[in-house]
Amino acid sequence: MIIINYLYGCPFCKNSERILKQYNIPYTKNVVTQKTKEDFKKKYNMETFPQIFYKSSKLVKIGGNDALVDLINICRLLNENNFNQNTINYVKRFMN
Repeated sequence: MIIINYLYGCPFCKNSERILKQYNIPYTKNVVTQKTKEDFKKKYNMETFPQIFYKSSKLVKIGGNDALVDLINICRLLNENNFNQNTINYVKRFMN
């Protein structure tokens, strides 16, 4: 499940929500107001919105709109080229 901290009036938040809907990715939207904006920034140590996370057994930070787009593109590339976990693990060794 994707969690998106969504600030109304933010074009990047709107784009992230559009992308999630486009790919039928289930998500929960937490509405952030101008009054609560600073609390969210401090709590998640992120200065901008949207603040996007993947929730499994714990909350894992994805990042903002650009990071979501990057993640979607990576997943598309992996899927289109039938990369298996061994190939991914091999390449990841060189990414540090």
